[in-house]
Amino acid sequence: MDWFNEMHQGAFILGDVAYLQALESSGHSARVLQAIANPDYMMIHVTGQNVLHRGGAYRLHLRRAEDCAYFYQAMHGWRWKRLGLYSCLLCLRSPAHAPAMIKLRGGERRKLEPYLKRRLYTQRSLAGRLLGT
Repeated sequence: MDWFNEMHQGAFILGDVAYLQALESSGHSARVLQAIANPDYMMIHVTGQNVLHRGGAYRLHLRRAEDCAYFYQAMHGWRWKRLGLYSCLLCLRSPAHAPAMIKLRGGERRKLEPYLKRRLYTQRSLAGRLLGT
């Protein structure tokens, strides 16, 4: 709940710019930001780092993103024209053990949404399995 509260207070109440300025004023920004390239874009990570930095009885378990959220991107070498992603999600037979979460980058959500709304996917695809037909 600490992380949620930090994100809510930081990003939604204060705003990204004010939150990052307060972090800079506290003298902890270098330690918290840890080379996060675009902290205003990655506020979920910044607020998480800030909560962990303050301490507490937290346990952190890290997983390779390529084995979970970015499984399909990694499977296609990260440089596809999104055709691989769309065919995996909409056409190809769903794997028996699909990742628990799929991270869609950039315009992938916007481009995928019309297919999902119109139910343009096969029954056996991941979309068909998760959304029903």
